[in-house]
Amino acid sequence: MVVRCCLILIIITPLLGRTQDVILKTDITYTVAAKVSGKLDTLKFDIAYMNQSTNANPAILLFHGGAFKHGDKSSFQEELVALALAGYTVISANYRLGWKKGDVCVGVTNSFLYALYRSVQDGYSLIDFLSRNSQEFRVDLNKLVLGGSSAGSILAQTMVYNSQKDFDGLDISLSQNLGALYPASLTIFHPKAMINMWGAISSNINIDHKGLLPTISFQSIDDTVLDYDVGNIGECVDFKIFVGAKRISQLIHDTGGCYETNVTTEPGHRVFSVDYRIFRITKFLESLWNSQCDQTILENEVLVSSIRPSDLKVEVGENISLSWIDNSFNETGFLIKRIGLSQSQFFASTDELEFIDRSTIPDRRLLYTVSSISPNGFSKSDTTEIVITNIKDQPDDRVFISPNPVQSYFDLHIPNLGFRYAAIKMTSPTGSLILDQVVNENIRVDVTPYKSGVYTLSIELKDEIIYRKIIIN
Repeated sequence: MVVRCCLILIIITPLLGRTQDVILKTDITYTVAAKVSGKLDTLKFDIAYMNQSTNANPAILLFHGGAFKHGDKSSFQEELVALALAGYTVISANYRLGWKKGDVCVGVTNSFLYALYRSVQDGYSLIDFLSRNSQEFRVDLNKLVLGGSSAGSILAQTMVYNSQKDFDGLDISLSQNLGALYPASLTIFHPKAMINMWGAISSNINIDHKGLLPTISFQSIDDTVLDYDVGNIGECVDFKIFVGAKRISQLIHDTGGCYETNVTTEPGHRVFSVDYRIFRITKFLESLWNSQCDQTILENEVLVSSIRPSDLKVEVGENISLSWIDNSFNETGFLIKRIGLSQSQFFASTDELEFIDRSTIPDRRLLYTVSSISPNGFSKSDTTEIVITNIKDQPDDRVFISPNPVQSYFDLHIPNLGFRYAAIKMTSPTGSLILDQVVNENIRVDVTPYKSGVYTLSIELKDEIIYRKIIIN
């Protein structure tokens, strides 16, 4: 039986020296809902957390930008890994996109409101999904931080500050046509802080100023899309009024709340680097968890990032060994990233100048990068590409395949699978992904469409991935 998601578990292997490993899972389905066109949209999220973590972690939920028309959760992948290394379970989610384009300044206000309403519904559906699966995904929703960039920040702040009653007051047809704002099963939603990256709050909806969360903001004084203070989207004078980072911090200040506003005079909409944002976000949240409430405005702050490593070398033997030269003076460790054909990405960190990848690797071409880590973030990376020619089988009595070699089909039997799930992937001799599904029962795989050759089958269980060769005659 095919179930709700297509998981990709990032393989984490033992490292030399003191290590911190991050598991990144991508494309996990949390709901299915109708788009503006009426067609169903399968909504997914990516998640990252420390491999060593066995308990629920404080959770950070991020929504991407894109004017509610475009964008994708993958734009936050660097943030996911970096914040996971800081001890958080970090989630980046897609939501329904699309509204009537026309002239963005004329006749689309209602359509935009519908897009915002749909996105907020999706945000609540994700919270509901995580609350029902908090143990599996290691999220502590009692320590939830919401945030996003641009439209994603508008989404997050609307979730917190606006109710069904607010939307009904603007346009009762929203709930009449789209349904309730939040699912009836939602039982917990108490975010502790907000991450506002060049986003805003709609001033057309009644805001309970006393309820503004501790907020860290990033925005340009000369933002070309959303005003730093109060203004319209772009230069659309008849469009909705939005409150930017300056006014948000003033509202919080007036009620004695906590905020940090990072502002730059550099013009543009997305003007702060990932390194800078990660550094400031982790410091701000650390202060909150330690019950320190600050009111801070930082203007044109600059971080001194570490220098990229060089001379990255790879040796292929029983395992894959990497080594490099450290060129920085303020690094605290190194981040290794692996990209392959049939698997997504691999992240790990170490404080040594070498790294051993001990996992069985079914790809024929792998790309490795290494960056240095400092208190101010990541450096640029040095890169090397290698070709793997041998695939080792990995015998395991927990997985049975019969027959093998195979002509028409084979049966995959996973004893004691029970109610758990397994992600099944098969790659061709050229590295193409030809099978990708999640199952909770034994399956029969039809191979008649495929040419003769040696194929690689991966079976992802809860805590490991097992590889087997499939020989098709």
